[in-house]
Parts: sequence; structure tokens; C-alpha cells
Amino acid sequence: MIPIIYPKKNTNLDGIFSSFNPPLDAFSASKYKLRLWMKIVSNFKELIINWENFKQIRSKIEDFFNIAKNSLGMKRNHQYTKVSVQKKVSRIVFLTQKLIHLFDEINIEIKATPFW
Repeated sequence: MIPIIYPKKNTNLDGIFSSFNPPLDAFSASKYKLRLWMKIVSNFKELIINWENFKQIRSKIEDFFNIAKNSLGMKRNHQYTKVSVQKKVSRIVFLTQKLIHLFDEINIEIKATPFW
């Protein structure tokens, strides 16, 4: 999964859609993976066209990664194996979610969290 944050008002959607390429294992494995990839892309196209409805979600995504990078050290991810990266990132994502929930319960603004 690759997070995409819609950058600007007049973004060229055709340019984004033309840059999509299925992963190589979608071709070498079963046809199920290729169909699944195509379904995900078509769902994404439907959602991205209605982006105006998702501006608040974009803000929450940016806040989430801001907290993960600035408060929990995701910016300094210097692991060298896929397994070690997965372990560190999964801990950071879990702790970021818990931190956001904690600050929400005590009524601290999420945007202030990385600097708290």
C-alpha cells in the first residue's frame, strides 16, 4: 500500500493514472493478484475524482505522519533489512495511533502533539 496525499487543486489526474504499474509479482503469480490490483486501481480512480470530500482525511493523514516522524522517530529509520523496518514502523504506527487517541481524550489539539 502506498499512501497518496493529493497535492494541489489542479492536479493532472490522467498523469497520475498513466503512471500506475502493477507490481511484478502480479504477473508471475496467479491471475488473482493482477485482478486484485486492477480492482484497487479502479476503486482509487473513483475515490480520487471525488477528492473534495476527502480534504479532512488528508489533513488527518498529514497530522499522523507528522507525529510519527517528529515525536516517535520515524524520520530516523536507519534499518537495513525488510524485517527490521517492518518491526520499527509497525511499532511507530501503533504508538502514533495510541498517542493521538490519548491526546484526543485529554482535549489536546492533534496539531500540537509533535511539539508537546
